[in-house]
Amino acid sequence: MYSWGAGDNGRLGLGDTKDQLVPTLITSLIDEKIVTVHAGSVHTAFLATRGQVFTCGKSEYAGHGTSYDVLTPLIVETLKDVEVTQITVGPGGYHTIVLTNKNEIYSWGHNRVGQLGYVNNPTVPRNVEGAFYLPKPVQIKGIFAEDASKVITQLVAGWGHSGLLTSDGTPYLCGRNIVGQLGLGIVCLFFVFFYCFLLLFFVVLIINIST
Repeated sequence: MYSWGAGDNGRLGLGDTKDQLVPTLITSLIDEKIVTVHAGSVHTAFLATRGQVFTCGKSEYAGHGTSYDVLTPLIVETLKDVEVTQITVGPGGYHTIVLTNKNEIYSWGHNRVGQLGYVNNPTVPRNVEGAFYLPKPVQIKGIFAEDASKVITQLVAGWGHSGLLTSDGTPYLCGRNIVGQLGLGIVCLFFVFFYCFLLLFFVVLIINIST
């Protein structure tokens, strides 16, 4: 396994935060057979053939629950006793979702808008920007309370929303819905009002400046 590019937060898994201009061997994974790699904005996740998940990068999103960035890929301890079959990370995103061979879902990372499928509460930590996040994988339960026989076939993480597809073709989605990306036929009115207010503010500001 090789990595290169921007090394901030240890996302390259090379033991430091330096940028790399050429592909460089990730020595800590030399004994692992990696089947898929998923690059977020500030963290990276690796799935090994034996169903184990390794991650590195920014502490809030790597899934290890540390207060420091993880510079080399480490096995995610919370998931060490389960067999993961799928990983998805939002494109340039900050949250990770995995599926196990027992049809279980675990998620962690950024949860500002509920993209993890987990309801925020006062016990959920916040990062320095004040956004909710889960520092370690949490199992998401109760999705199929009405039909426990449903089988998940695919997970997909977007920028601020997430989705899953079941074997009968039913999609389930959660997260940001400001422009209707969840396909529910509605949008979050709070954000609509907020952006309308913001637009009105700038219009008034421009008028005052021009006069």
